This record gives sequence, structure tokens and C-alpha cells, in this order.
Amino acid sequence: MNSSGGVPDIRVYDTLGSTNDEALRLAREGQSGPLWVLAREQTAGRGRRGRSWVGAPGNLFITGLFTLAMPPHQAAGISFIAALALADTLDRWVDPSRVRLKWPNDVELDGTKCSGILIESHAVGPNITCVAVGIGVNLLTAPEVAGRDVAAVADALRPGVAPATIGPDQVAAVLADCFTGRLQQWQAGGFAAVRADWLARARGIGAPITVNLPDRTVSGEFLTLSSVGALSLKLAVDRIWDVYAGDVFFGSACVSGACMRNELWKVGQPRGRTLGTGVRPAGLLV
Repeated sequence: MNSSGGVPDIRVYDTLGSTNDEALRLAREGQSGPLWVLAREQTAGRGRRGRSWVGAPGNLFITGLFTLAMPPHQAAGISFIAALALADTLDRWVDPSRVRLKWPNDVELDGTKCSGILIESHAVGPNITCVAVGIGVNLLTAPEVAGRDVAAVADALRPGVAPATIGPDQVAAVLADCFTGRLQQWQAGGFAAVRADWLARARGIGAPITVNLPDRTVSGEFLTLSSVGALSLKLAVDRIWDVYAGDVFFGSACVSGACMRNELWKVGQPRGRTLGTGVRPAGLLV
């Protein structure tokens, strides 16, 4: 999905510790966005919960800064915007059938993670939220990460597409345009339109999955994405848990080293409900 807007504001740096840190610094100085911070080299990239993001030359390190007219819990939906916009972007170079989404915001090539998305936000006024959307993509090379399989876009290009065409500058320009288009979709149609497009590209709908929570592990069928972005997990005896935070693995059980951790996305506490009733009992899962 593309926008019909003007030229995006992309600010290019030779070296940064973290593109998210720079975007947030600009926000503290009064910048409200939309703007993008692009680094040729990132020396202290990070993922959720303090995980490091390994950066290699020729890969993409970029953060978008946005000010949204909504409270932080609603602004968390930008996580799905980021995933869809990145999938739209990769479609320019890769057969779209090879690009899939994993809840909540992982983008995969042939079932293997090729990117990372980190959302950082804070309220700046009543129902006004400043959001930094950090995106790292393995364009040319995939780093070695212990216990994980990772992919590079250059290894999945359509026939006849040269790796030289997927430099960070080219990809950043397309990403900024696709992101604007997805934001416009969200603003015009609400989360329902975003949800429908996310489900159309989601991996694992109807398949067995395991969700690791802080105090337990739950397995079931990945039923759907709820109206607020939760993962609806169908358990035995027609019971559903709406999961808002957890580590997701494909299959009914997770074997150490054989499955990939998914990043956490949290907007509240998941509760159970009975299939078809929409009733949410008081018992909390986490």
C-alpha cells in the first residue's frame, strides 16, 4: 500500500548508537514528525527487553517518529502498521508469497525472521502520544545469532533483481511511503481494516502454537487476531484466551533451540472467554 503524499523527511547519519535514541532526542527538542532517522552504521542497536540488535554494513537501521492523536494503549496498534508497511516494502523486491507476518510484528521470509521492530512511546498530552518506530532489516547479510535462524532479503530476491537495488537508501524511501499509506488506512478505517490485511498475510492461523507467559506455558490453536490486536488462542472445550503479551512458538510444544522467540507486545492483561459468547471471566492469565 502506497501513499499519495510528498517527499518523506528522511535524515541520514553516517553513524549512530541507536536510531531510536536519536529520534527520541529529536522529540525532546520539539520535533513531532513525521520524520525518519536513517543510519549507515548503528553501533548500539537494541530490541525489546534490552536485547542487542546486530548490525552489519548494507543493512537497514531506521526509526520513524510520529505524534498520534490517541492514548498510548491505542497507539500500540502502530506495531501492526509497521509490520504491514515493511511487508509492503519487501514486496517490491521479493515474491509476496514468501513474505509472511508473525504475531505481533515480526516479518519473515519463508518462515525465517529477517527484521526487528521496536516501538517506544510516551504520552505528551491528553490523548496525544509520541511514538518512535525502530526497524532493522537484514538486507544484504544475516548475522549469526545463537539459537535462531535469520534470513537476508538478498537471498530471496525475485529472478532478475540485483542485490545492488536493495540498498538502505532505496528501501528507506519505499518504507516511508508505504508506512504513510498504512497510517492513512488506520486513520480512515480504524483498526478493522488493518486487522483484515494483517490476517491475510499472517503465518499460523488455525495452526497449533505455544505461548510462553511469565508464569506458565499455554498451547492451543491460533484462532484469529482480536479487534484490539490480541492473539486469540483456542484451548480445549471451546475456550479462548485473548493473549496480549507472550512469547510465541509454532507447534504444540517448544523444544529448546528449535523455535524462535517472538517479541512481546503488551497493551493490557489477557483474559479468557467462552467460544462464541464474547464473555470475559475475571481470571487473569498473566
